[in-house]
Amino acid sequence: MDLVRVDKPGPVGSELVTGGVGISGMAWRHVGRQRRVVTPGKRLPSPDVGIALLVATVLAVTVGLFVALGDQQTASVAEPGIPWWLLLPLFALAEVAVLHVPTSRGGAHTHSLRELPNVLGLAFLAPTAYLLAHLAGTGAALLLHRRQRGTKLAFNLALFSLEVVVGITAYRLVLGDASPVDPRGWLAALTATLLTDVLSALLIAGVIALHERELDRSVLAQTLTRGSLAVVANTALACLVVVLLVLESSVLPLLVVVLLVLFVTYRAYLVLWGDTHGYISCTASCRRPPTSPGPRSW
Repeated sequence: MDLVRVDKPGPVGSELVTGGVGISGMAWRHVGRQRRVVTPGKRLPSPDVGIALLVATVLAVTVGLFVALGDQQTASVAEPGIPWWLLLPLFALAEVAVLHVPTSRGGAHTHSLRELPNVLGLAFLAPTAYLLAHLAGTGAALLLHRRQRGTKLAFNLALFSLEVVVGITAYRLVLGDASPVDPRGWLAALTATLLTDVLSALLIAGVIALHERELDRSVLAQTLTRGSLAVVANTALACLVVVLLVLESSVLPLLVVVLLVLFVTYRAYLVLWGDTHGYISCTASCRRPPTSPGPRSW
């Protein structure tokens, strides 16, 4: 849902957060803008305390699952293998090269191809190498590109760590002794990516609810529905890359060219759509006759 991770509505120009990408700066700044009713004489605890406890809980669960998982590569790991550092730029690129799809509510759904490096890590790497590549690549993108620090950075890195160990656990349970290039391997990859996408959406919704002291269930349900469709498409593409790497790696450059052309074309379309939509909205508002303030106007 990468990002492809809960969408949170904001004012015009704000960014909606998808499960997998983590919490963006604009969505984080939007947190807490709603009016809150506080009982006189009672002081609500700082949201930072709840977020710190959530991060600590996520890290504890991650460590427990990682210890139970072990660092053994799956017996049916795809051959030939790939070095873990080769996935570093892919994880970083998945956090930088995102698509912001406009919505009718004035925001945007953020989509990325984060499932591609995730599926490659599941199919070719041992757990420690996969975790290291994921955190190093995404961590560099969050630090250098998104300029994240403090609580936001800690939460996103803890979330990515949990996604890795949960994804590996689900992938191994479904894969069994089959090969990653078999249909069962595709099902295992899809199960892992869908599960981690739902997990990411729930945790991001939880951390936003801690800030706002309110959970928007309708937006969460909408995000899970739309994000799942993107996860299925991205996972299918990632499985195709795994098959090509194992069986016919010489044709991969052709696939890369097609993906780059599609990405650039679609991004240009979004820019054009945004300019046109803004012009139409401005024209409509300028032509709208002024209305007299009603009894409920401020």
